[in-house]
Amino acid sequence: MYEAVDLDLEIPVALKVLRPEYAGQPAAEARFRREATTAARLRHPNIVFIRNVGEGDGTVFVAMDLLPLSLARRLEVFPRLPETEVVRFALEVAAALAIAHADGVVHRDIKPDNVMLGAHGEAIVADFGLAGAFTKDTGRSELTDGDHPGKVMGTPHYFSPEQARGSDLDGRSDLYSLGVMCYRAATGTLPFEGDDWYSVARQHVEDAPVPPRMLVPELTEGFEAIVLRLLAKKPEQRFASATQLADALLTLSTAPASHSVGLTPSSASVTQVAFPYLYSAVGKRSWKRNVLLSAMALVATAAVAVFVWPTAAGLQRTVFSGLQELPPTTPVVLDTTPIFPNDSVQAPLISPPPAPVVTKPPAKAAAIIRPPVPPARVYVTLTAPDSARLQVNGDSTKSDYGMWQGWLPTSRKQYFSAYLESPLKGCKSAQIDTSLTFNTAQATVNFDVALCSVLLLTVRNASSAVWTMTSLDNKVKREGRILDTTTPIVMRNGQYELVVIADKCSNWVDKKLIIGRDPVTGSDTVPKLVIMNCAPPDRDR
Repeated sequence: MYEAVDLDLEIPVALKVLRPEYAGQPAAEARFRREATTAARLRHPNIVFIRNVGEGDGTVFVAMDLLPLSLARRLEVFPRLPETEVVRFALEVAAALAIAHADGVVHRDIKPDNVMLGAHGEAIVADFGLAGAFTKDTGRSELTDGDHPGKVMGTPHYFSPEQARGSDLDGRSDLYSLGVMCYRAATGTLPFEGDDWYSVARQHVEDAPVPPRMLVPELTEGFEAIVLRLLAKKPEQRFASATQLADALLTLSTAPASHSVGLTPSSASVTQVAFPYLYSAVGKRSWKRNVLLSAMALVATAAVAVFVWPTAAGLQRTVFSGLQELPPTTPVVLDTTPIFPNDSVQAPLISPPPAPVVTKPPAKAAAIIRPPVPPARVYVTLTAPDSARLQVNGDSTKSDYGMWQGWLPTSRKQYFSAYLESPLKGCKSAQIDTSLTFNTAQATVNFDVALCSVLLLTVRNASSAVWTMTSLDNKVKREGRILDTTTPIVMRNGQYELVVIADKCSNWVDKKLIIGRDPVTGSDTVPKLVIMNCAPPDRDR
């Protein structure tokens, strides 16, 4: 990528050229040209504008608008952005994706590096180099020109689970990547990180992200719900389209307030550039709703004009001609700085409110100490071995293997169970049932379930003996009496210290007895022969 000058238009452009090592390779040149033609046909204010595609001196190039700044660069300066800014970026990227998906194009690499910033800070999606067409009927990708189905492409930290698996993609894969980008911008951290790309990809497929409000409590619940829905593992659990996502974002209290202005393509307003998504939405709405929204916008504009109109005596009225003279992308900002900052020149137009009267309580009044109000919901994380089934309140929809995460109310008891499919009867460690009540915003519960094996204990040279088994972590201890025979004992899998004591015999000890399935034979039976060292029996004279 180079910065260059278009000699015909005399404007700076970004010039993207094919690497020399790929020059002359039909497949590489075809992919490069496909990127250019894909982006060129997607005309939208939030998609980078392609100005020219050509070839010079054997080099294929693409000339596009020069956008020096990106969201990635902004996140280097400000690791975490305010929610209002993140919502605005998300709306603008959703607008671009709505256009691309409507044209049958999946970007497949949505990340901060590919979201450029325009002259007025608007988000502009670039680099459709990994974009692939998909059929609207089946949702399956149509990979051509040397592409291989099942090939993992994209950036691991922003992978969707289906990308990590190498599965077919549709537009909901881009929405997942957008959710990762929102998570990163709002919290300052990525939802999943690891030492290599495989570790990160596995987390995208298997692990649930930490809810954003646990990292940044000031984020709104509505924003958190949208991000977590975007990060759902299954595509059908996410938003069905970028347009549906934009509708949800616009309902947030942190959404830009100007979204109700400029709903038609012909109106040159701030909203036309900031929220072009609304153009496609208008086509789906009835004309009655469009008229209603336009009337609301006019009423809101008139109310603002009346509110800011100066009415002080002697102050010359200034007549404004409206917003027609403002550039289409210039935001309207109300300056709240006092007109007369110096009181000696002239008093302010609006007198400050009187100071509130504070009534002090009597000196002997006892302070009222109220207990803290517990949160209404708790985010619970249940963990267990990977093969253990976890279930909440007997609800089959709230169950999973190895780990379960979700919101639960704090006002009542919650019933949990964790169990393993054990072939041995009497294996109490294979299932745990418990009930808990929470009064915190976050809780983690670990279920230490484990399978069992059968210890076949045989003692020789002693007619009767007492055995004791203690796990090395001191969590399990069992004991019993054994006669001069073989006794089966069902024990939780693990490592134990076995002690056998008999009258007139030396104590027998094995400090590292392993109970568990034999990795070679697959048997759950562990034989153990103990030969006691005892004194000879007394004989009658």
